[in-house]
Parts: sequence; structure tokens; C-alpha cells
Amino acid sequence: VGPYQINSVEYRPTSVTTNKSGEVAVRGFGQALRLAPSYAGAHNNLGVALKRQKKIDEAIACYRQALALDPGDKTMQEHMAKYKKAAVV
Repeated sequence: VGPYQINSVEYRPTSVTTNKSGEVAVRGFGQALRLAPSYAGAHNNLGVALKRQKKIDEAIACYRQALALDPGDKTMQEHMAKYKKAAVV
């Protein structure tokens, strides 16, 4: 699987994350992760989609995996910090 194939699968759902349920995005990012399970960006984006569905614990698990794969990514660090606070509230 080449990087362009992953990017086309992974970014397709970002345009539909605004749909009410976010299920299209969750399925799309899940598909990207089946093709490339070590792709940190897809874990992060799946976390964003899950957070929009109010699935905070699942979102945090995705952010943790994304950070484990790419610990230096500032966006992923910010998401983790932000949503960990949301889980406490």
C-alpha cells in the first residue's frame, strides 16, 4: 500500500466529519488504519471523529496510539491534553 493510497482513504472522511453522526469519518479512518496501522495521522483523526461523537475514552485511546507512533507531533499532543481535561470534567 503506497502513501498516496493511504492519504486518499484517510483524507476523504475529513471532508465529511461535519456530518451529524461522524460515522462516515469513523469508518473512513478505520479503513485507513486497516491499510496502515502505524499511520499516526489516521489515529489522530479517528480520535477527532470519535470526540465529535462524544466518545471521549475512545478518542483518548486514539490520541495515545498516535502519540506512541509520533511522540513529537504538537497537534497530537494538544489534542491529548485538551481531551484528557474534557474526560475529567
